[in-house]
Amino acid sequence: MKSSSFPSLPHLLAALLLVAGAGQSALAADAAQDQLGRVEVHGQQRADLTPPRTDVRAVCPGADQDLQDSLAKAWYQHQQPGVVRVDFKLDGRQVSEVSTSGSARLHYGQAVRRAMYGLSCNTGSAGAQRFSALISFAEDDASHPRKDGQVVALSQP
Repeated sequence: MKSSSFPSLPHLLAALLLVAGAGQSALAADAAQDQLGRVEVHGQQRADLTPPRTDVRAVCPGADQDLQDSLAKAWYQHQQPGVVRVDFKLDGRQVSEVSTSGSARLHYGQAVRRAMYGLSCNTGSAGAQRFSALISFAEDDASHPRKDGQVVALSQP
């Protein structure tokens, strides 16, 4: 048998078809890429990167008693000691964007959010400001002394 260094005709045709197919695929990919439009991404950027204010009592003078009154029922339903961090926005007298976190959020989060919307506050005309506070729930005993037997206490984070 004679060995030839030239490929056979069927092999040559198969190679040509592969090259032609690859070229068409590359052209199709280039055409598809040219047809892609510009992509714009929209989102919200927090404009105010200053830390939240923690002087809730200064703008909500009756907050201690209001929270005690509003949250006493939640305490008696669950009676689980813990702390809820509450973050909110105050614009003049309008409380908004209330969110809660912390160890006792599961038991008291909804009641805390509702109570915060009911607070009587006033920042004056300073515009919207962010606030943060801690609300702790504990029994009035020797290890957790409370003023006037309160089980709910407002404090700074």
